[in-house]
Amino acid sequence: MFKSLAFAAALFLLSPSLSFAAAPAPEGIIGTILEVEGAGTVTQPGKQPVAAAVKTRVHMNDVIATGPKGRIFILFIDNTQFTLSENSKLKVDKYVFDPQNTAVNKGTFNVMQGAFKYTSGQLAKKKDPDVSINTPYGNIGVRGTVVLGGRVKDSYGVHVQEGRVQVRNDAGAVIVDKGNGTMIKSRAEKPTNQAPFPPELLNALQTGVFLIAGDQLMKNLPGFMGENLKLQEQFKSFQQLNGLLPGGGNLPIPGVPGGNNPAPKLKGPGNLLKKFPF
Repeated sequence: MFKSLAFAAALFLLSPSLSFAAAPAPEGIIGTILEVEGAGTVTQPGKQPVAAAVKTRVHMNDVIATGPKGRIFILFIDNTQFTLSENSKLKVDKYVFDPQNTAVNKGTFNVMQGAFKYTSGQLAKKKDPDVSINTPYGNIGVRGTVVLGGRVKDSYGVHVQEGRVQVRNDAGAVIVDKGNGTMIKSRAEKPTNQAPFPPELLNALQTGVFLIAGDQLMKNLPGFMGENLKLQEQFKSFQQLNGLLPGGGNLPIPGVPGGNNPAPKLKGPGNLLKKFPF
């Protein structure tokens, strides 16, 4: 009898069909595309672009791009929202998120091209948030914020719908409060002092990121929050396995041994976020 049991146990361990498969390693998913209007692509580092579609996952260092008349809406796992206009490109250079330890949270969003609308999520929900948006014209330091950005006429406009931002480039920095905006000619010229935008300028920015299905999308967002909670736990495990938690610092670039994503170096005094006067 004992020999039969021993033989059965050995057969169980050796049989591929009966052995337990190892749990798959968690992916570094940081967001999900929830709306695509027109054409768009997602390009992972070292890979060919793939067509963007609803439920396409987004990872750090992916490049999300839209074509002519295209729009894309991304919900990040901390509930940050990003809408991209036509002919836009977005890459997330830095993303550290732990819902149980907000002190480590940080993010750097790089809008390389086109207009955008950004709505803060949990990354910015702490006393001194380390969240910024890089653009070709300068850097936007954000707090609990809804902000629009993009080219209007011959300049780059940044308009704040909620909260407050600091807009900074090589020539200087300005604070922009709710209901106001700033215009930037180039990185070598200081952003203008904050002021209400003329209706035609504000309308141009809003039209650029207008989603035909926007109202229905906002109604559907609460139904995706359960999925986001699962993705938060998976990403936390991913960060722990890759040595990204606790603390902060530079993050590895996939496929580049020893690579990292240092914070952008801008001319001017001091650290951007330490200079926030609130």
